[in-house]
Amino acid sequence: MGFTFLIIYFFANTFAFGFGKIDHVILLPLTLLCFSFSNWGTMYALKPDRRLPFHNSSLGILGIFISFGMFTAGFEKLLVWVDFDTSTSGFLNWFYSGYFGYGRQLLLADWVFYLPKLVIEAMDYLAVVFELSAFLWLIRGPFSWRIWLLCACAFHLTNTLLLNIPFYIHVPVFAAFSFSSLHFQLRSSSVRVVAVIASLLGLTHLIMRILGQGGHFLFMSNAKLEWTVYSSVVLWMVSLVFSLLTLFRKTDHSIQCP
Repeated sequence: MGFTFLIIYFFANTFAFGFGKIDHVILLPLTLLCFSFSNWGTMYALKPDRRLPFHNSSLGILGIFISFGMFTAGFEKLLVWVDFDTSTSGFLNWFYSGYFGYGRQLLLADWVFYLPKLVIEAMDYLAVVFELSAFLWLIRGPFSWRIWLLCACAFHLTNTLLLNIPFYIHVPVFAAFSFSSLHFQLRSSSVRVVAVIASLLGLTHLIMRILGQGGHFLFMSNAKLEWTVYSSVVLWMVSLVFSLLTLFRKTDHSIQCP
């Protein structure tokens, strides 16, 4: 099912991008691609898959994908945002366009107007350092990578609170590493209950899309910004908690069966 979804997804997006619509949601299908080699269908599945011999590398490769994606985003910001000029700001460029152009005025957005120039300038530089340093944290080892993942959850939570840019589609990408460490504590029956609930939600979403009422976020029709932002705050807070729980746990490099 993972490979089938990826083939359909890439084909459909190639068709959509041909009309000039380009999104940066590639990390989610890449996560599913890595999971497809991780033996994720051998532990809880009703009919287990055949085990693959290279599952130990699945999350490591996902870390490379994430680091590369972050580097491409950070390098472009480096050329513009790091100018040592407090009269310009890349962060404020995003903020003003979203606040006045798209109505992103929720949560802590109004607080941005009261931030000192030095704080705004520091946020520009911190964003660049955070995105460019992912590879360094990854090659230093599992513990340092978990620290970076914790910062990544805090980074996206901050973006949601201040800029109202949720990036909720990246929640399962970062949560994958937490789940790889925590999933052994879950009972098989509990996981199957969650799987059934997720399947029902997915089926509901599919039916509503066929009827012309579905939206991009879960199965809400024409989801308002408020729903998306508030839901994303909850998701990123949960991811932040999971990252904290796994920070000092014994390293688990893969999602595999015992």
